[in-house]
Amino acid sequence: MPLSEEDRKVLEFMEKNYPQYKDNLALGRLLYAKHLGRVARSVGGGEILKVKIKDINPSIVGSTVEVVGLLGHVEKYVFKRCPKCWRKDCVCNPKVDEGRFIDAVRWRMVVGDETGNIDVLYFPNVSGNHDFEVGREVVVRGRVKFFYDREDSDRIEILASNVSYVEPKNNGVEGEGLSIVLDFVRKAKKVSVDIVKKLCEKHGVNPELVYNVFEVRDGYVVAE
Repeated sequence: MPLSEEDRKVLEFMEKNYPQYKDNLALGRLLYAKHLGRVARSVGGGEILKVKIKDINPSIVGSTVEVVGLLGHVEKYVFKRCPKCWRKDCVCNPKVDEGRFIDAVRWRMVVGDETGNIDVLYFPNVSGNHDFEVGREVVVRGRVKFFYDREDSDRIEILASNVSYVEPKNNGVEGEGLSIVLDFVRKAKKVSVDIVKKLCEKHGVNPELVYNVFEVRDGYVVAE
């Protein structure tokens, strides 16, 4: 598999700073991420890499990442699962009686930032409050994997360990909030009106100021 642009930068970084370890690409990714300030924290001996969605590719499958973006799609599925193997169809030996199965929730989401979109699969603890709304900004932490574990596919998803809302930060300065919203629309090129309204609400901006800058067409704010 040819090297991604990100991995070429990693190898250049290792050649310059750690030439004796330049062939260890996995180590290089961690060191390069720290160099860029992407490492959020260490958990269980592994690193959580703070990345943009465009940086998530097959070369980092298995890594744990953190991304921040908007919920573009949410789909909730409620089912019963085995309390031991956690599967809908028990594979335990002996099998667990279905009467002992517990409630479970699966969320499928699409999260997008200014660089791209990614699928997110999340199995939260059912005892918590986990209602998600399209257009809200979230922090996603989890492991990068192939979509449905199909290694012959170039489609990637995040198996999330945690998905949480980003708390609103309205500092009362409309000019700054307006700049944030305008920059987001410019980078995304096309954003639904509903999402623009939620962004404006978060940053204390009158949506009409955004509509005056861009074209509103078929339910979308378009920057072309």
